[in-house]
Amino acid sequence: MQAKTLGEAILIWKFTYTGRIWIPYSLFMFVLTLCNKKPNKILMASLACAHAFVYSLILTSEYNTLYYASISFTTEGLFPHMIRKNGVLHVIYDLLIISYVISGYIILLTTLFKTKNKKKKKQCAFVAFSILIDCICYALHIA
Repeated sequence: MQAKTLGEAILIWKFTYTGRIWIPYSLFMFVLTLCNKKPNKILMASLACAHAFVYSLILTSEYNTLYYASISFTTEGLFPHMIRKNGVLHVIYDLLIISYVISGYIILLTTLFKTKNKKKKKQCAFVAFSILIDCICYALHIA
């Protein structure tokens, strides 16, 4: 909100992605741990590499058009802001996040219905509700 040039805005945007790119991966790992599911090490390592690759694309976004097809900056409106057009890998990353949500939700619901432990049921229900709220907000963000 305080950037005055495109370079400043890009630098701030890169900084905001420092931890954000790892949140879906961490949440998926949390769901697997909560539900006592053994993650496939090769799959999880591949997903970690994919997140690192996406982050490297974001860090070099002014030099490539894979994650953001175009980036511009405007001072019009209430606050100065960047205008970004999503690239092909941004769409693929969104699909990866959606696959996390769907598979995580399936794992949560099967654990919720199969377990007899009331404490575990309560934990799974709480996490499922939290992820549902997060998914609604993410869908609104994408839309």
